[in-house]
Amino acid sequence: MKNPIPNLRSHLIYSIFLVLSTFIANAQGVIKGRVTTSDGKSAEFVTLSLKGTSRGATSNEKGEYRIEKVKPGKYIIQASFIGLETKNHSVTVESGKESEQDFVLQENSQQLQEVVISANPNNYNPSNSSPSLRILTPILETPQNIQVITGKLLADQQIFDMLEGVTRNVSGATRVEHWDNYARINMRGSQIAAFRNGMNVQMPWGPLAEDMSMVERIEFVKRTCRIYDGQRRTQRFFYNVVTKKSLPVLPKARPHSH
Repeated sequence: MKNPIPNLRSHLIYSIFLVLSTFIANAQGVIKGRVTTSDGKSAEFVTLSLKGTSRGATSNEKGEYRIEKVKPGKYIIQASFIGLETKNHSVTVESGKESEQDFVLQENSQQLQEVVISANPNNYNPSNSSPSLRILTPILETPQNIQVITGKLLADQQIFDMLEGVTRNVSGATRVEHWDNYARINMRGSQIAAFRNGMNVQMPWGPLAEDMSMVERIEFVKRTCRIYDGQRRTQRFFYNVVTKKSLPVLPKARPHSH
């Protein structure tokens, strides 16, 4: 015959644990409520937290929240959400009871100030080439591969050297000589023709490098088909340096004689 004492001990321990769990649950309270905005709409995703504790909750789509297992006592409950003013309320929690606290949140004018973000995506990617290339078609519609290095990009990269401005931004372009006063650039083992404002200025070791403060943009053309230039020659690869245009000098106004 089995000894019934171990079974009695198990039932006794289970009963004690059940009683203690019921007592602890009854000794705690619940805080619940609803969060709305000033126009009466339900405020969703509002954070409710009890200061000084790790207890909290988030309001649902109806604006309702519920914080369970709160020890009896007095608490400060805080409701916060981005764009709405943070509010605090005092609430008293009693053992085994539910305490209700609603919130009405106003819009925070300081957080809701209008922010205008403006950007010009064409600073680095212009849609058209310069008139010096004699191509009126937009770059995306031309059969040639035209890459434009804008003055904005050169300024942002702090480019002070013509060779660096091309080789840093054009894949496959390399410099051959180590003197900075010549702008000889090679691609696929051969020298690339150099143009200035649409005119071929190619030299055996040049041309001379432009002063970057005078450069408005650099246009690099590479394509298997050949491009016709103004000197009745064709070029497979070339780069065109577009210089800045001088501003018109307006005549000074003469003072009126009395």
